[in-house]
Amino acid sequence: MTSKILTTSDNNKQYCKGCEKTLPLNLFTVNGKSFRTCNTCRVQNKEVYQRKIMQNNADVDRVMVDFHDFDDYLADLFENMNNSTNKENHEFKLSCTIKNTRLEGDLKEWANCIVKIISDVDEYIWV
Repeated sequence: MTSKILTTSDNNKQYCKGCEKTLPLNLFTVNGKSFRTCNTCRVQNKEVYQRKIMQNNADVDRVMVDFHDFDDYLADLFENMNNSTNKENHEFKLSCTIKNTRLEGDLKEWANCIVKIISDVDEYIWV
């Protein structure tokens, strides 16, 4: 594998490892510090990193539900939504972790079982 040269024969340009373009040197410097990626790529990378951090924080706060209690958990969520004072905006979001210690079979069988439970609770048949 050949490596790309970081600077070109024109000393006013540098190769960006992010977007793989040769750009002016001033796009690689912030507060006197030089980087191997351009400012645009660094900003994009920082945004992606921040989104991952936010997603990981959201995952930590998930409710742990035993699989055999999942139907009761869903029914309670639907009931709370129906009893809500805000009748105009019926947005339903579900975020939980299901314990599968007593489940048998493969992942497809688990998914089909979860779909059946949701269909039974909300009386909607998934096709």
